[in-house]
Amino acid sequence: MRNLMVLPVLAALLGVVALLAAGALLLLGQGAAAQGTCAVASFSGPTDFAVGTGPHSAAVGDFNGDGEFDLAVTDYGSDNVSILLGDGTGGFAPATNLAVATAPVDVVVADFNEDGKPDLAVTTLGPPVGAVSILLGTGTGNFGPPTSFGQPGELYPRGMALGDFNGDGHADLAVTIHELGKVAILLGDGTGSFGARTDFGAGPGKPYFVAVGDFNGDGRQDLVVGSFWTNTVSILLGDGTGSFGAATNVATGAGVAVGDFNGDGRQDLVATNGSSNTVSILLGDGTGGFGAATSFVVGTGPLFVAVRDFNGDGKLDFAVVNGGADSVSVLLGDGTGGFGAATNFVVGTAPVGIAAGDFNGDGQPDLALANNGSNSVSILLNSCQVTATPSPTPPPPVGGIVELQVDGVDSSARPASGSASAGAPYAAVAGAAAALLALTAGAWYARRRWGSR
Repeated sequence: MRNLMVLPVLAALLGVVALLAAGALLLLGQGAAAQGTCAVASFSGPTDFAVGTGPHSAAVGDFNGDGEFDLAVTDYGSDNVSILLGDGTGGFAPATNLAVATAPVDVVVADFNEDGKPDLAVTTLGPPVGAVSILLGTGTGNFGPPTSFGQPGELYPRGMALGDFNGDGHADLAVTIHELGKVAILLGDGTGSFGARTDFGAGPGKPYFVAVGDFNGDGRQDLVVGSFWTNTVSILLGDGTGSFGAATNVATGAGVAVGDFNGDGRQDLVATNGSSNTVSILLGDGTGGFGAATSFVVGTGPLFVAVRDFNGDGKLDFAVVNGGADSVSVLLGDGTGGFGAATNFVVGTAPVGIAAGDFNGDGQPDLALANNGSNSVSILLNSCQVTATPSPTPPPPVGGIVELQVDGVDSSARPASGSASAGAPYAAVAGAAAALLALTAGAWYARRRWGSR
């Protein structure tokens, strides 16, 4: 069964330290095993699956416990949530539609009652009632009736984000309150219920988007909130008790997501700019501040954004929904905070929401787009074909070589057959005194003592 909380991870190389005896020459060469990546983003053409009327957002989970990714899609125009069960090949069964309150907008997946089965949280606008509805999963692909929280009738919810804002181990919700210019915090109790909401000012304009990160490195969850109307993102730093400080506003972007785009261990932002058809990258400084925005061109009317490693190079990329161009733009990151030119893929009509998951079980993230204008979800399967990077030709063999293979725990030696091992260009280390060198796990090494044959 796959881990459904798919998050990009950069793995550290394991190594051991070798002690060289006096007068020894160590010839270092990288092992023959090579890694490669896709130079450009590549996805299949869209396969569309029918849902309700006016789909708005999508979320991924395993709702029937078969180890395959399924989808939940809010249908704004038909007042329901569509559940599509995946078959593990990139296909989905016909949608089952669950009735919710009027005008559902966003949906997130979590185990709110901690029974090991994924549940749903859905924001609904009304009228007459605006609320956050919780639907508890049965583990068979079905869900119980919705229970509303957040002072129904007073809440005008749009976007949501999951977190544990008070550190009690239970799933909480951050919800943007569009008409009031605030973000509401609903603290979960682990039974599927939530306490009374607490509101925090979310900067100028009417907030729509929200994401969670730790922007000042204190181990407590913070919020970033984006507003369409002012093209502003607001940073609210959490104190670990469920409370947040005053918003710090940055005049760029609206649709927001979080990632470490330059590999410095600090969380950065990506934000969509609908008026200029661009996406801005803001690099975090680790104190809760961000550098000047760097913008990249995407399609017309960018909205929501998903962050993943789409080409397998260990560097974060992102995909952006272009609501005005009926497409999704994928931009590959270079690991320094820069991104290549957008590669655009056609989807259904007027897409809004986006979700990423491995729908066909090949280990690569695929995309699901909620098409508001064509009442469908488009599935784009990642077709990245990894090309291995060849190892450089080794230098000529050296007499009296003993090869060492480092396995990450220990090292062992065996006589060589008279030729040096394949690998990267060798580096020589010599001296009268012993030296310490870090050796990479999985690599081959050759050692020669003076006068040996």
